[in-house]
Amino acid sequence: MLSLGQVGLALLWQGTAYCQTPLQPYAAADYEYDSNLFALPADTALLGIPPGTRRADSVFEALAGVRGDFRWPVDELTLTAEGRRLHYENHGYLDHDEYLLGGKFTWAAADILDGAVIVRQEHLLEPFAQQVSTVIALETDRSAEASVRIGLHPRWHLAFDVKPHETRAPQPNLPDFSLRETTSTLALTWQVVSKLTLGADGRYVQGGYHGGPIPLPYRQNGEELTVAYVATGLSSFEAAVGRAAFETPTAPAGNTSATTGTLGYTRRLTGKTSVTIQLVRGLHTYIAAGNSELDTSGLLTVDWRATRKITVDLTGQETHSVFSGTPLVAVYPAGLKDHFFTAVFNVDYQAVQWLDVRLYGQYQDRNANSPFFTFNSRIIGIELRSQVGPPIPK
Repeated sequence: MLSLGQVGLALLWQGTAYCQTPLQPYAAADYEYDSNLFALPADTALLGIPPGTRRADSVFEALAGVRGDFRWPVDELTLTAEGRRLHYENHGYLDHDEYLLGGKFTWAAADILDGAVIVRQEHLLEPFAQQVSTVIALETDRSAEASVRIGLHPRWHLAFDVKPHETRAPQPNLPDFSLRETTSTLALTWQVVSKLTLGADGRYVQGGYHGGPIPLPYRQNGEELTVAYVATGLSSFEAAVGRAAFETPTAPAGNTSATTGTLGYTRRLTGKTSVTIQLVRGLHTYIAAGNSELDTSGLLTVDWRATRKITVDLTGQETHSVFSGTPLVAVYPAGLKDHFFTAVFNVDYQAVQWLDVRLYGQYQDRNANSPFFTFNSRIIGIELRSQVGPPIPK
């Protein structure tokens, strides 16, 4: 008599064979050097860190996972399970394990009705720039998303999306600090002609910060008008303009409202090279400060497909942030503002179908009106990634 486990394996094998998509294991090894691992300011004494604390470190990451793509005539299920082990050369107490679990199911009930369900949970090291300390803290980020799109007309579509989200991110003296929120979005799009699409959407967020000195509930709402235009086969535009408001009823000076929007342009210069320019202004929750932030960003990306096997991309981004309200985390001052510049360089070499080699570098520079948050760092690394079957999308 077959056991329950044997029956489950048999069903999985038959389902995999039916979908003609076997499970796809993969593994990677990554070695990088970080000149300022803890995102420390020049004067580390400001943080009470002992003199002589080494800023730089080399980090080795070993990764293994499996991905499964199960496809039916109109539906598709993708599952991912991944584990990581990180080892630090100079700061061994930071050695830790991480994991990622995820799934996505896309479905279509008719020509005019389709949707998706997405779940994801990741356990990883909390960025030191977010916690302002040298203490190891692991955060857990959970999210789910359910969306439905209805074809009201061949050119009109209505979409509804609900996304619950939780981040547990310990902070200094706040070991249970977390954010929980649910975002609901309703969007209407109209394809005016083949190259021009107009839209309007509304968004409502209900959430709160927990584990601080006091619970801090908040709500956010926003509306936007959008336009996407493909000028030619070489150029495309996207734009959005709207208004967003963030309210914390129980906190003084926590309410913020602002004009939001996006302006983007992509141009294919040659058959191998494209450039994207984007300006974005948005209002977001920021868990480390325990309140909201207004970001204004400019981004420039250059993608170059040098050969069939080699791709190169360079991205530069400058962000100006204004943090509102009275932060729950003590080290964050009221009225914090900063400029954050990031430059990222990647070279990918698909040596053979089962092996990808990536060389990368990153430069960060943050200037704030508080010395705690002013730092710069440089990262350089190399990653070897192998998988069974075709390359897995990153």
